[in-house]
Amino acid sequence: AAFLQYQTNVSGSDYQVTAIRFAEQNLLGFGIQSSVGDFGTWLEFAAVQGDVDYNRASIGTDYAIYENLFFMVEYHYNGAGSEDTADYIFEQFTKPYEAGGVFLLGQDYLIPSLSWQKSALTTVSLQTLVNLNDQSAFTSLSIDRSISENFYMGLSIYLFTGDDISQDIVGLPALNSEYGASPSQIFLNFRYYF
Repeated sequence: AAFLQYQTNVSGSDYQVTAIRFAEQNLLGFGIQSSVGDFGTWLEFAAVQGDVDYNRASIGTDYAIYENLFFMVEYHYNGAGSEDTADYIFEQFTKPYEAGGVFLLGQDYLIPSLSWQKSALTTVSLQTLVNLNDQSAFTSLSIDRSISENFYMGLSIYLFTGDDISQDIVGLPALNSEYGASPSQIFLNFRYYF
């Protein structure tokens, strides 16, 4: 693999150009981060060519509602994915998924998030990843607390919604949505830095 990236700042906007050679594929991408009034904005695009050709793009904005409340929303296009849930199982065995780092199964996603710095020691975050093609969603709610200078504790809840898995006529599994077959989860984590 080979990787080349150039970044620069012009008039307060960050620009980036990337070229990557991996697994007999070539990726050429660009990105821009800037602001429009009080809103932060970004646009990223990548074109991959080789055994499998596809494009990926993201556009988004963020805004500080208050000094401790931060909102972000992003639209992501995944050209390696499919609009048809019948393709989900098989596309995971294609080059974009096996060698290209692609993991989203659909093509169109909306990703809103909200982060609240409750205090200097506590942060609450809410994020949803919505597959616009099959209407399924993955929502995460997390609370992180600093217990001491190097010790942190977190509580997270993962909720998955969408149509569940089923069987086709010959008894093979069929995903009816990207997130509907996943179980909801709750977990506690502890982190210590040294």
